[in-house]
Amino acid sequence: MIGAPRHRGRYVEGGFTLLEAIVTLVIFAMIIAVLMQSLQQALKVRERVYQHQQATRADELQSDWFRDTLAGTIAPAAGEGQALEGTRTSLAVTTQSPLEGQYLERITWLLKPVQGGDDLRYASAGRPEIVVMPGPLADAGFAYLGGDDQWHDKWQPTPDNPVRLPKAIRFQARTTGGQILWIVAVAAEKRPKSLLLPKGL
Repeated sequence: MIGAPRHRGRYVEGGFTLLEAIVTLVIFAMIIAVLMQSLQQALKVRERVYQHQQATRADELQSDWFRDTLAGTIAPAAGEGQALEGTRTSLAVTTQSPLEGQYLERITWLLKPVQGGDDLRYASAGRPEIVVMPGPLADAGFAYLGGDDQWHDKWQPTPDNPVRLPKAIRFQARTTGGQILWIVAVAAEKRPKSLLLPKGL
């Protein structure tokens, strides 16, 4: 008898019905939506971690530059060269460790006004200023630890003053990311009685 093929007394049916196909597609779509949402969240977390790492590295680099240049500060004897001269907004020293250039160089760390505060810059002879820390920095300033163990806003020793360097130098400021406090100890052995310096230092 001609008719639908039978297998052990049953009709053979192949494939999915339309309803089954739609349900399967809906389930796949839900799974993909959940996976995409999880992926987006993971990417956002990764981006925040990356930005934090970059900011931390930049902070460490800026701090290291400041500390290295000032740790190399030397003190010419009276009449033999320019001593460390500092105010709340600028600091000029002769250092053995400039950011760039040759051994023994006169450098300046300074604050320049920008909208909403200051930025921190580095300058040396014959070179353009480098913006080390873009502003705005609030309540920014340098301070100098004297022999009286007090912090002072100025360090300008008179020519006959045998103490040429402060005990320590401090820089502090407030940023949108928090408080900055850098303190650099100035070694006592950097105060020689006599020192031969290149002309002009």
